[in-house]
Amino acid sequence: MTVRQYAARFTELSLFAAYLIPDEEKKTRKFEEGLNYRIYERVMVLQIQNFLELVHKAMLVEQNLKRGAELQEQRKRAAPQGFPSSDQGQWKKRNEGSSSSQRQI
Repeated sequence: MTVRQYAARFTELSLFAAYLIPDEEKKTRKFEEGLNYRIYERVMVLQIQNFLELVHKAMLVEQNLKRGAELQEQRKRAAPQGFPSSDQGQWKKRNEGSSSSQRQI
């Protein structure tokens, strides 16, 4: 479930349990505690008191984590199997001059 989906569901359900979240701060803390741990550990240190601000920051963290995972996956696919990605020198194609010098006009 994405942060956006979680926020929508949380808001919907909070209408039925107003006694659990009597004010903005409690609502914010409850929402924060229900976040995915990787997102939670990054936003909890910010001590955000406003629900909408917390949702926004959590969505930014979620995007950042997703982008990081995509970059890691790209690096993993680009690296030869069984070799570290930083040591690709022997696998690189040799530069044999520019392709424009080989064209005939």
